[in-house]
Amino acid sequence: MPDERNDVASLETDAAAAPVAMQRTMMAADERPSAREDAAQSTLDRVWDRLLEWRKAALKATPAFIVNNASNLNGMVHLAAEALTFKAAGITFLKNNRGGEKANILIDPINNIRRAVMGVEGGANGATHNHWQARSTASGMTGWAIGTVTPEAEEDEKRVEADVILRATSPTRYFGKRFVEGFYFFSPHHKRQQIGMGVTAAGLFGIMSGFYNVSVKKNVHFPNIFNSINGAITTAAGLQLWFAPDNATGWTRFGATMWSRLLVLPFTVARKISGGDRWGTYLLGQAGFHAVNTAAFMIGGAEKRPDGTVIDHQALRAEAKLRGKSLPPESDAIVIAREDAPKPATTVSAIEAHAVKIDRADNVIRVS
Repeated sequence: MPDERNDVASLETDAAAAPVAMQRTMMAADERPSAREDAAQSTLDRVWDRLLEWRKAALKATPAFIVNNASNLNGMVHLAAEALTFKAAGITFLKNNRGGEKANILIDPINNIRRAVMGVEGGANGATHNHWQARSTASGMTGWAIGTVTPEAEEDEKRVEADVILRATSPTRYFGKRFVEGFYFFSPHHKRQQIGMGVTAAGLFGIMSGFYNVSVKKNVHFPNIFNSINGAITTAAGLQLWFAPDNATGWTRFGATMWSRLLVLPFTVARKISGGDRWGTYLLGQAGFHAVNTAAFMIGGAEKRPDGTVIDHQALRAEAKLRGKSLPPESDAIVIAREDAPKPATTVSAIEAHAVKIDRADNVIRVS
């Protein structure tokens, strides 16, 4: 008789639980992504994985000197490309606008860039300039110039882990910290953030430049939405570089984001041609920019030792983020379970096997 009562109670419990289970199943089905979304995500993952394989191959084949000084070398190429952009916009570096006829090779280039940025009309016959484009170019040139002369510094693993934990536990503090680091000029440990700030400013000014494009034929302004699109892409790339948790992530995402400007390039060149601008010089400058973008993705942010060992912090960042993302805001030393741990763990050994200790004293993640 007791067994029968237990069986009846069990059946009643199962009957009561059935609608709940069915409801959960329906909710799970509703939340499950569609096959098309899965296929699209899978394709993007495969493309990204293939690009990272190319990055590994490039790092293996590139000499250590180039890998370890990638941002400095990229900066030199970028500055040359920025100079071509100025030239394409009609800026004459060696024109004497100070009075007199003889140009000064040191003073006049800086003075003419200043005139373009400040909105002073210059050029031959008082030609109109796109001053927002000049401000964009000057911002990018300033950021890359400081980054070019600033030496590279080896990335500290503890600092990367600490930053990842900070972003997981206090995003406001993390982004505030990164924002301030953009103003640490000539700091080897913050040159990526500083370059990112310059690129972001260049992108914002670039958005505005699309509304003030210049027709050399008619000497008037006209809108060019493709310039604004380029500016928006550049802004997104600059923010990736500025606020990324490590150098490898920042440079790879910067390069990949900037590649999307290639989709707009034919339209911007066509507008340059229709406006009578120096499209050949502009196109040559764009080739320099995309060479920098490719190098940034392929080797940016990595370190290579003389014995050929490559230190790439992509894996370190991802692992630290996984361990730190469920960390509570306030604790001196805690033990948390990984996502792949049994829920709930049935034995002490199972808990110990999946325990990760995060010591706040030195912000280092230790696997117990």
